[in-house]
Amino acid sequence: MSQNLVIVIKSLVFTLVAIVALELLLSFARGLGLHLLADSLVGNVLLEATIFGVQIGILNKYSQGKRLESIGLRRKRNGVRHALVGSFIGLAGIVLIYITVFASKIGVFEGFGFQYHHATVVLLFIISLFIRAFFAGVCEEVFFRGVLLQYLAKYKGKTFGLIVSSIIFSMFHCTRYNDLYQLSSVLLLH
Repeated sequence: MSQNLVIVIKSLVFTLVAIVALELLLSFARGLGLHLLADSLVGNVLLEATIFGVQIGILNKYSQGKRLESIGLRRKRNGVRHALVGSFIGLAGIVLIYITVFASKIGVFEGFGFQYHHATVVLLFIISLFIRAFFAGVCEEVFFRGVLLQYLAKYKGKTFGLIVSSIIFSMFHCTRYNDLYQLSSVLLLH
């Protein structure tokens, strides 16, 4: 069996085992009355950190000291600045889309905002959203596009790697979406 396929299989198996272990730990903690761990933000961050930790372990074992290079990343002088600029551009694009949709009255947004909720609740929601997006973005990119895509591509080629990693990405997210249309859009976005 190819070493690259072994890495993909171990990455998937260890990730699934770690997710199940985390869920058992969180259930046990809730049973003890630790409601902080029942918070969805904390739970999401722990889930993403668990996925990330497994991938770092896999990369430590198999990347021969070249963790970033083995998943298609390179260290650059201004890498952090470029990542922050890219994040800001992405955020600005999303805000622009929402403003355009609501200003043109294509979409209506009712029941949320300063009129309906206290400013502190809205601010905490926005902060929570950014924390979730950051952790999900970094951790899932390392797992799906880093480890799975790169090692599947090394195993059978770029097209195979892209298709299989996209299917696995969709399978990991299938419980979050209500219908086939939404799930297929996740598959295409990956």
